Amino acid sequence: MNIEQIAKELMELFSGLENGHGTYNPQVTDAKGKLVGHAEFIHEPATLTTWINHVKGDLGVGMGPINNSSQCRWGAIDIDDYNINHSKLIKKIIELKFPLICVKSKSGGAHLMMFMTDWVPAELVKDRLTEMAAALGHAYGKNNKPTEVFPRQSTILSDRGDCGNWLNIPYFGGDDSNRYALDENAERLSTEKFIEVANKSKITEDQLKALDVAAVQLTKSEFADAPFCLGQICEEGSVLEGNRNIFMYNMGVLAQKIHPHNREERNALMERWNQELCDPALSAKEICDLQSSLDKHPDYKYQCKESLLRSYCNNAICKTRKHGLSGACHMPALADLTRLNSSPAIFFLQVNNVRVEFADVNELIQQPRFQACCVEQANVMPPTLKKSEWTDLINQLLEDVRIIEASPDASIEAKLEELLESFAEQMSAGLDRQDITRGLPWFDKKTQKTVFKLHALESFLANNKFRQMSRGQLINKLKSWGGESKQIKINGKNHNVWQLTIDNIANKVFDIELKTEKDIL
Repeated sequence: MNIEQIAKELMELFSGLENGHGTYNPQVTDAKGKLVGHAEFIHEPATLTTWINHVKGDLGVGMGPINNSSQCRWGAIDIDDYNINHSKLIKKIIELKFPLICVKSKSGGAHLMMFMTDWVPAELVKDRLTEMAAALGHAYGKNNKPTEVFPRQSTILSDRGDCGNWLNIPYFGGDDSNRYALDENAERLSTEKFIEVANKSKITEDQLKALDVAAVQLTKSEFADAPFCLGQICEEGSVLEGNRNIFMYNMGVLAQKIHPHNREERNALMERWNQELCDPALSAKEICDLQSSLDKHPDYKYQCKESLLRSYCNNAICKTRKHGLSGACHMPALADLTRLNSSPAIFFLQVNNVRVEFADVNELIQQPRFQACCVEQANVMPPTLKKSEWTDLINQLLEDVRIIEASPDASIEAKLEELLESFAEQMSAGLDRQDITRGLPWFDKKTQKTVFKLHALESFLANNKFRQMSRGQLINKLKSWGGESKQIKINGKNHNVWQLTIDNIANKVFDIELKTEKDIL
């Protein structure tokens, strides 16, 4: 294949983000003249020329798998471990029969990529990849943070300026790339061979749904009701020195749940597991100390934050297990805080599998308003935390906040313009001025202006979840667009109304010069 054919194939394989793409320019230097490279998000779709430049090694492409309809044709697990044993990882992927291709990342880690024959709901792709990461022992990274899975989001609010995270695409520079796929023997694949393997590896939506990661993990039925992490650790084989005490403590908690009223049975289980699963086994004294501690504290819980367990953590599956986590863990999963740099800033957060929008910073940081947004948009009520706990939670989310520079059509003015047009044109506009009293807009053919009551517009905006402007700000914006407040008489009664020429707004919203990708770079 020539460069253009390869670019077309890669463009097809990695189709996803529609409103923009990431770039990586390796030739950018810092103030000291050091070559550092530069990553940037461009609010324009990636074209064939963009992909040709990627294969040539001129400008790298970053792409996210999720499109504006919250669907994917590919996904990836980003294992950010520079010392990972790729050969061992590939062997495990093959053993578990996972539809993943191991790609060596620029930093020496691994991107485990999966491809589908057609567009599949992003939520399904994200859930399956998260399950596979846990099954492979990479639920959490070396930094004790969850391993990133792409798509990071189950849904995106593209009409509000939200977009998915992007990942550097392999084969930047073609066969000379330092980002390349590996075969079953951990040997480098050429660009053409990777394309061939990727196309052959594609699975259907039905196959993805049928992929029961939990089922393929457990060959030891004894641990079918155990927490997912402990079941997987037991599948891996012997637990070595350094992890044995943590392992046996948690196995003791499991034994307590299996035999809550039978101390002898519980102790017998612990002693057997110690002999069978620890290498070498803990001493009799160490086991007796653990058993004694459990006798005194039968309410001990699993140590989910310990790295040994976190590496195999699958919270969703664990809660379904008889002896897994209690359903009393009510805090929803919060991830991928994104800030859209509009005016004012808008925030997006993944709450369980729902993308929640916070119209201003106070909706994010004030706990009651945060809870209200979650109830309204995600149908979940996070528990009320102590002030210090709440501050810590928000700070943890802010540590990894992703910042998106707003495109012009993501501004508040642009959104208000769209809603005004919908209000005037799609809201069964009144046939005569009397309908204004019923909360309907009325088009005055003589003046060519739309006439309406302010409270009717406010109700329409509220129903469409537009909360970014106070009444005063809305009035000022209407005035800036040529709107006028006046009184008119309907059926002998005076009514305060606004009149506005809707068609003229678009010419006043933006006063900027749009730049091309070439201008920006």
